[in-house]
Amino acid sequence: MKSTKKTIKYGRIEVPEGFDDVKNHKVRVTFWIDGDLLEELKRRSAEVGAGYQTFMHKMLRDAILEKPSLEQRVAKLESKMKKHG
Repeated sequence: MKSTKKTIKYGRIEVPEGFDDVKNHKVRVTFWIDGDLLEELKRRSAEVGAGYQTFMHKMLRDAILEKPSLEQRVAKLESKMKKHG
């Protein structure tokens, strides 16, 4: 069986004209993460049946774009109910 190697090029890439959906522009990022945080990400992602990188991407997107989690929405509703009831 023949071995195939993939070449990964770093740096800027040419984007086809008209391709302007920024959500689809993926960028390679390398960073260090604490071991306990990585283990927690892996644990939580396994609970929902997703890969940890996919799960981490969703958490970052939700946090940065301020999409409230279910827990945040429930807490907000409970707070409003206490004020009115």
